[in-house]
Amino acid sequence: MNHPQQIYRLRFSSNGAHLYAAGEGGFVRQYRRYPNLNIHCLGEVYRHRVLITASKDKTVGFICLGSPSHGWTEYYEYT
Repeated sequence: MNHPQQIYRLRFSSNGAHLYAAGEGGFVRQYRRYPNLNIHCLGEVYRHRVLITASKDKTVGFICLGSPSHGWTEYYEYT
């Protein structure tokens, strides 16, 4: 039987055209949102236990993928 995976975090790109979904099992999938509100899956872009993010202000985030949904999130600043 095919069991759907739980999605824990969603984030749109800055222009709103792409949706990134992170969920149980450590996957990150990318979706394309069209002006008529249709959403098309572009595929899995990443699979791991931890997602690492970075921003222009030198902040790095470590996000645990998968259950529990209230998992830890930390950030560190590197100079």
